[in-house]
Amino acid sequence: MIVGSRYRNQYFTPQNIASGLRSGIQAYRDYKRSSAVANDLKNYIYGRSNSTKVSRGGAAPLRAKKLKKKVSRKKKGAIAKLKRSVKELKHDSDQSLGELTYRNISVSKVLSAENKRGSGCFSVFSVSSLEYILGLLKFFNPATPGTLTTSSGTSGSYQRDYLFKSITHKLLIRNNYQTDVNVKVYLCHNKDDASKNPLECWEDGVGDAGNAAVDDIFQYPTDCALYKALYTSKVVLNKVLSPGQSTQCSTTAKPFTYDSSVVDSHSQTWQKEYKPSHFLVTITGTIGHDISADQRTILASGVDVEQRVTAVVRYEAGINIKYVHLDTSLSNVSNSGVQSHQPIPDNIGYSIP
Repeated sequence: MIVGSRYRNQYFTPQNIASGLRSGIQAYRDYKRSSAVANDLKNYIYGRSNSTKVSRGGAAPLRAKKLKKKVSRKKKGAIAKLKRSVKELKHDSDQSLGELTYRNISVSKVLSAENKRGSGCFSVFSVSSLEYILGLLKFFNPATPGTLTTSSGTSGSYQRDYLFKSITHKLLIRNNYQTDVNVKVYLCHNKDDASKNPLECWEDGVGDAGNAAVDDIFQYPTDCALYKALYTSKVVLNKVLSPGQSTQCSTTAKPFTYDSSVVDSHSQTWQKEYKPSHFLVTITGTIGHDISADQRTILASGVDVEQRVTAVVRYEAGINIKYVHLDTSLSNVSNSGVQSHQPIPDNIGYSIP
């Protein structure tokens, strides 16, 4: 016991205890400091940092941690109930939704004389054309539940809205004649309401553009101020067609809502709000020479043009129905049909009807 007491008295004095505590605290601080340095060195080597990520390709953006938003059971139930209500409302609306798909096909021609340009304009849809389509709509009549009633969607002065979901306008141009032809097609859209199509504007305004005429080879529609004031235009096709060759172009209008009571207050045929489209087709022949005389010129040429139009209309019909209406202006030829596949051999004469 005496030896133990001496040991304690010798080594566990207050001075020694304080000194030992100070040494331990300092050693702990040194350890923490060395660990931080080691971590910083490791982060630097591997491109990591506590504050900003560093990579060899540059600083990476800081990203906040995405927090999950807690939604109470009561709120979840309300959201689910609202979704069910919207679904039921949409279902009820679909049960009374009618959809008409209107299709039209027509065939015509564009011809050019020697040393001249030929032009043709193919347009959809004027106000009268839109209202013609709306006159084909079918409705459910509770008084006669076994049949559908065809009634004009434009009769009366009250407001009504019809959704034109899409209008697609396509042209197929074929050289069915015996000479090559240069074909250029402008796609035109209205800058403002107009009563004339692009070709009519070109014809009416060409006199103000100089001494040229519409059928002059070096006259272009963009030379005409009236044309540029009422229409935007973009060349969508520019190529040479040999006999038997064909080409095509198309455009689709964005959806729009048609209200006949609003339209009836306007007098213009082509209304910008309802997105009419116009294909202005211009053609010229290619260079050639006389069959016997020493004469060279730009030969006559021609193309046959097929136009296809599709319009989809959605409206409140009182019943869920989808149907198609087809229109055509095609007619039979009086004699045998002609379709070219190659030029006539031996430079014999030709004619453009």
